[in-house]
Amino acid sequence: MNRYPVDERGMARPVQEMGFESVDWERRKTNNHHRQNPRVEYQRSQIARWIRGLVPHVETMWIPEHSRLHNQFKPPVMPSNSQMIDVLDEYMFTHGVLDVVCERATNQIYQVNQEQYERIRNVRPILSR
Repeated sequence: MNRYPVDERGMARPVQEMGFESVDWERRKTNNHHRQNPRVEYQRSQIARWIRGLVPHVETMWIPEHSRLHNQFKPPVMPSNSQMIDVLDEYMFTHGVLDVVCERATNQIYQVNQEQYERIRNVRPILSR
């Protein structure tokens, strides 16, 4: 099984590049594919949660196709913190907010403003010894 392909920034590529289709959401027939998967890997920091849920990184797929995609590809390697921050910085610069798909409520989006983002972005993780 091949690893899910990523771009030069370490972000997983759109499903269309692997021959799959992104569709409009339809209750009980589709679900969200988070390109940056698995979820457990992206729960370690707020930056990682935002990158996983960033609107361009979440695609709606037919449920059988979504399952087939996950059976065909191993998850992508998680990008570094600096790679994730670069992508979020670019999105924030372009849009003025981060548009993030809510993990628990299908297709609901919340926004992270500049102040909220900077507060988290500028926190340096404490390294364990």
